[in-house]
Amino acid sequence: MLNRSKEEVTGVTEVTTRFHELVESYTKPQTAKNYGNFLSSFQKYLGDRILRLEEIDKTVVEGYKTWLVDNGCQATYITQYLQYFRSLYNKALREGSLPKTNAFENVGSAKAKAVQSCNHSSECVTTLQKIAEFG
Repeated sequence: MLNRSKEEVTGVTEVTTRFHELVESYTKPQTAKNYGNFLSSFQKYLGDRILRLEEIDKTVVEGYKTWLVDNGCQATYITQYLQYFRSLYNKALREGSLPKTNAFENVGSAKAKAVQSCNHSSECVTTLQKIAEFG
């Protein structure tokens, strides 16, 4: 991630500015609040760094995810914030002429990964079969 002064990004939409605009477009108060909470968290992650929309890539997404983990966030919280991040990013892509970077490819939730690994484990399958027999 590049660290630029505001003068160096003139004419290019920075992430926080564009995401704020998108959050303000939500009409349901709870939705706007949830996305606003994500945006506040993401701004804390960025600190004083300036990030342009076209600079969002896997490194940025994974860096934010790692920052959330390092700050003691629970898996459900992390999953939800990554979903908000992806949603705003995709909305910005649809409304602008940004190249798609596949920034969120292979970024899944802890729950999805646990289910996937359980599906491949014979021990998990055996346990699930035993549970089904009791039902």
